[in-house]
Amino acid sequence: MLRTLGPSLLQHARARLARGGVLAYPTESCFGLGCHPASATGLRRILALKRRPMHKGMIVVGA
Repeated sequence: MLRTLGPSLLQHARARLARGGVLAYPTESCFGLGCHPASATGLRRILALKRRPMHKGMIVVGA
């Protein structure tokens, strides 16, 4: 069951991102991992979760 994003959940997500946290979110075919793009801590966490070497880089999607 998909849970709707209420104000308290959005505030929690915003605070987590501000602290360098990582969020998982559904896409059309799998879950994506996201962080604030200017957060070195968040980017390092995503690389560690994916066990991806830093020299391979990442795809950044944003508006």
